[in-house]
Amino acid sequence: WLSDCLTAPFLFASCRSVHPEADDMLHEIGISPSMDMLTFSSLGNSQLLITVTFHIFRTVHDLVLPLRLDDYKLMNFLKALEAGMHGPKLHNMRHAADTMSRVSAMLKMGGLYQQATQSMKRQLAAALIASIVPDYKHPGRTNVFHVKRASAAALSFNEQHVNENNSLYACLNVLRDPKCNFIEAWSEEEQREFKSTLIELVLGSDTDSHFELLTRFQMRVNTETEGYGGILASRFFGSCDRRTRLLVLQLAIVCGLHGDAVLPFEVHKKWVQLKQDEYFEQGDEEHALGLPISGLMDRSRPGVADPKTQVGWLDIIVIPIFQQFCNVFIDCHDLLQQCQENRALWEQEQANGFVGKAQFSPGLFMGLEGILRSDESRSQTPSVLSGSASDHVQSRQNSCSMHHPTRFPGTV
Repeated sequence: WLSDCLTAPFLFASCRSVHPEADDMLHEIGISPSMDMLTFSSLGNSQLLITVTFHIFRTVHDLVLPLRLDDYKLMNFLKALEAGMHGPKLHNMRHAADTMSRVSAMLKMGGLYQQATQSMKRQLAAALIASIVPDYKHPGRTNVFHVKRASAAALSFNEQHVNENNSLYACLNVLRDPKCNFIEAWSEEEQREFKSTLIELVLGSDTDSHFELLTRFQMRVNTETEGYGGILASRFFGSCDRRTRLLVLQLAIVCGLHGDAVLPFEVHKKWVQLKQDEYFEQGDEEHALGLPISGLMDRSRPGVADPKTQVGWLDIIVIPIFQQFCNVFIDCHDLLQQCQENRALWEQEQANGFVGKAQFSPGLFMGLEGILRSDESRSQTPSVLSGSASDHVQSRQNSCSMHHPTRFPGTV
């Protein structure tokens, strides 16, 4: 069933169709931002990440042959990553495949690579791989949890981007294996550039860097422009220097990681529930260890799936990132619209009485992994209890521009 995108003979034997709906859904992978990866993964394909990656690399972006990527070694590389993506409720193979598919779809929809050079294609390949790395060997615990416990990973990486650094280290070790080095045909300089790009993009995906990323993107990219569509988007992106292109790709990956917000509402809610389940498991472990239970991780209190929490999360975190990206790449505007529609539906659920045991407040919202970690930084945070959603977003963005963004651990 992958005959349109895979040529290596052994791949045909390992990726057979097991459900008639799978063939139809396959054509949405990497092209449709609203592709339902949860349903696709339930149709029996045991090699989900391999299926998604090869379809995107071969069919959607045509990267394998032009970039001289080794099919067999790419397969080995992905098999190794798949083996390290089991366990957590959210951060697993399904989430990795979903993120890559959405990042691919956004870049395709935005028209960024319509006129791509070989160098840009190598950068695209690095961005697609970077979108799945954060889920590799993810423990289902946040960076703050590592720091609280003084875990080996937190000590090894000086409490900085703990999960992201750990995933990167493990991923690069896999790539060093001669059986998995699918870019072996490249020059040493090209391989170094690929790895450097991979590192920058993965570390930039940490929610710890969220507000800093938005500020840098707005200052460097989203300035004095009415946006680009079609071939103009590709020409604009191609004219950018390396640093600017990396900034665009970082934001695209962050959008992909939060991309459940642009799915149809009922599918979006399923992903939110998975995040809540993973958070509650962390809260259970924190309780068992005698540690303070992180906000939104206590089963006896409202969790991430509480409508008020979701409205605040979308206002402060998610909608601004899609606004920034879609303001520049205007062909992606439908994604922002879907995100705003989901926010309205959460607000409607709240009005209909789907409310948790405690009222939403800035203090509770800080439980989203401590967006603001000190009394001083809290004093800079606008209230999320009054005013319109757009006021909240604009106020937060203004705050980010006026102050250095406060460090906060990743929630993805």
